[in-house]
Amino acid sequence: EPKLSETIPTMPFIRDFYAKFIYDPRPDLSVSLNGFFGSDGVGVRDDATDDGVRTQVAFDWLNLMGFAAARVKWMPTDRMLVRFVGAYNNQTMDLDYEESVSGSHAYSQAFVDQYGPLLGGATTYSVDGIETEGFSRQALHQGQVKLETDIQLSKSGFLTFGVEGVAHFASIREEFTGWDVLELPSGDLELTELSYRLDVEGNRVLNSSAYALWSFGGENS
Repeated sequence: EPKLSETIPTMPFIRDFYAKFIYDPRPDLSVSLNGFFGSDGVGVRDDATDDGVRTQVAFDWLNLMGFAAARVKWMPTDRMLVRFVGAYNNQTMDLDYEESVSGSHAYSQAFVDQYGPLLGGATTYSVDGIETEGFSRQALHQGQVKLETDIQLSKSGFLTFGVEGVAHFASIREEFTGWDVLELPSGDLELTELSYRLDVEGNRVLNSSAYALWSFGGENS
């Protein structure tokens, strides 16, 4: 009987880390940094034999997430405030899969009755070399930059200018090979090796904006 550590070498896990740093070197200047890193995953192994056929399976999944951000506040004068924000987000998903089959399997009696003369007396067939394997890598990226300025025109009047840009893109890379039973036009069945491959860069999108805002009110507002 296999041990749990042998069938699940990587136990299901969730790990998150967060950190924040604030630095105020002067009364008119403030800098802050914060970041997050998270991960979850699992690894599974299986080795089973049934009716003379051995099947070995390995599956690994890993999901990574993280972001980093910087913020700056600066007052060059007592009537002006400048704010800056820069941030980056990422998510990466990795999957690996392997399956190997070996051994021999007995022909069914119905198959022997129909195709017996073609088998040359054989009662079993080999399944050695039937393997399925593949991987998938997906990544999502996003970055943001924002610059904003507040100017005090009067006791209750403010003028704000700002620009902002947000960019995001994705990439996918997958490749799988394996075997499947296909039905031919004649009605016969055939064990065929299949393969699949995908390697694409997703859309690269940039959203940008510029704005101005005038805020005003009465002496009591």
